[in-house]
Amino acid sequence: MDTSAYSLRLRNVLEGAVAVARRHRHEYVGTEHQLLALLAERDGVTPAVLDALDVDAHEVVVRVDTVIGKGQSTLGAAEPLPLTSRANKVLQLMTDAARELQHSYVSTEHLLLGIIREKNGVAAQVLIHAGLTDALVKAEVLRIVGTHG
Repeated sequence: MDTSAYSLRLRNVLEGAVAVARRHRHEYVGTEHQLLALLAERDGVTPAVLDALDVDAHEVVVRVDTVIGKGQSTLGAAEPLPLTSRANKVLQLMTDAARELQHSYVSTEHLLLGIIREKNGVAAQVLIHAGLTDALVKAEVLRIVGTHG
């Protein structure tokens, strides 16, 4: 996958997802890890979108943590963690969202859209439970950054 259009913020979040998976002692990176890393971002479009849509990021983190729990991985820090098929799908949906919005970059707001569009993973289910929909998130992203970004 070509990551040259990924913003630095997005790259940091995706690296953060690996760190989140390791902290949870999981041997994979799933949508839940992507979401937890995304929610750790304090700046940028995603926190503004969530604030505007009255989503309490802390409550989402607690819910995700409750669902996924701690694993029992004994993998070393140097061993790579594979992405789950759902996490891979999120990356494709994220890129599609950026293209659809006619943005020349891919960033955290697109990751949020990718997560919610995936629909079936832990992350999407928690966001849907929090009241988010693809249409709401997309409208708020467009309000904040517009098209042709």
